[in-house]
Amino acid sequence: MLSNKWGVSNNLLLKESSGSIGKIMTITQKKSGKMLIGKHRGSSSVPPSEKQLGVQAKFKEGIIYGKAVMADPALKALYAAAVKGDQSAYNLAVRDAYKAPEITKISTDL
Repeated sequence: MLSNKWGVSNNLLLKESSGSIGKIMTITQKKSGKMLIGKHRGSSSVPPSEKQLGVQAKFKEGIIYGKAVMADPALKALYAAAVKGDQSAYNLAVRDAYKAPEITKISTDL
């Protein structure tokens, strides 16, 4: 199986670049400063399945929730405190909306 990710680079010429170069490659800058270079992906010529449409709808709900979190300073601060690595508070909020955290234990001790 081929990967769309070609590699990680610290290339001086591409240091501040991001986006697509023609329809050949895509450059992504991570929060940590790492650069990922991958194959450019185009749109599919096949219409999405019902399952894919469901995933897209759920993702759209996540985007709406992520934007709402970023607009609320208190929630934004909570999410910002929980981020790890290359995550952002927005990414974490979208993930929470897409796949809600699982509650494993509730403490009633005061």
